[in-house]
Amino acid sequence: MEFTLFTFVDAWATACRIGIDKVHSPSFQLSSFCPPKDMSSIKTFSPRSKRDNTIVEKRIVFNGADLSSLKAAAHVNVNNSGSLKYEPSRVQVVTAFIWRALIKASQARHGCLRPSYLTHIVDMRRRTALPIPGNMCGNFGTMSIAQFIPGDDSTVQLHDVVNRIHEEMSSTFSECAKVSNGDDIISIVTNRMLKMKEIFETTEILGRTAPSILPPTFSKFMSIR
Repeated sequence: MEFTLFTFVDAWATACRIGIDKVHSPSFQLSSFCPPKDMSSIKTFSPRSKRDNTIVEKRIVFNGADLSSLKAAAHVNVNNSGSLKYEPSRVQVVTAFIWRALIKASQARHGCLRPSYLTHIVDMRRRTALPIPGNMCGNFGTMSIAQFIPGDDSTVQLHDVVNRIHEEMSSTFSECAKVSNGDDIISIVTNRMLKMKEIFETTEILGRTAPSILPPTFSKFMSIR
């Protein structure tokens, strides 16, 4: 839905600025790749939350120097279990920084580390083996669900949190690359939505974030129980 909205707004702005003949017309052929199917099993689920109706919104701005510092910090492993074998993205380090803060806040509140989950909504356009145009409108995404389950060896260093996010996103991208037909699309989306449904119904949702460095096709929220 976000992709469709931003595609429309971008096309509208382009038409107003330089003319409608410069607009790249959107495609509405999603149903030809993924025909409608009964997905009633994941139709309805409600977040479990103990919060009242008070909503506090804050905008956090990370400049270039902040992002460079976070990337450098992500390479520091105080537990000496190995350095990062990749260069983390801006999305990964900023998300890890905020997620780690929520995990530590929950620990301070409850006196112990608690299970935590973080999701990215992943745009599947150009990530599958299907010839899907990049300008195709419609809900064509799945979820990348990173987990933090406390154990004897649990750590919440930035290095480790970045790794959890990176590994889950890489796994999701690999799974998307294997999609070759509509049934594969339904399978990956259904499985991850059912997992998300279980998390929503058993987990207290403490925070939602939307860093401005994310492209329009990504959004995220964090939950700790």
